[in-house]
Amino acid sequence: MCPVDDFVTHSNGVDIDEIFKEFIPLTEEWLLRSNAEHKKASSRIGWYLYFGNNASSIRIYENNGKYFYYVSKFRSIEIKYVHKLQNLFHELTHEEVTFKE
Repeated sequence: MCPVDDFVTHSNGVDIDEIFKEFIPLTEEWLLRSNAEHKKASSRIGWYLYFGNNASSIRIYENNGKYFYYVSKFRSIEIKYVHKLQNLFHELTHEEVTFKE
């Protein structure tokens, strides 16, 4: 039996590091392209993604160059990649994030 790392790395002939290089890091530029609004709420910098004819929003908070969605007061999810933002937005709203060129 081979270790999991060997299986993941070699099972389909693609190095796992090559797959991760394809992920697009979430940055301020990508948030701006998604039409998110940048606002400061108390001590946190927030990005607001609106949905439902702009009636509601999802807030993404920035902390030291990292982006988080707060599930509750005590639990947050770090959003490292653009596709994770798209997945979260779709799961919560049943809508797609659109990005400007």
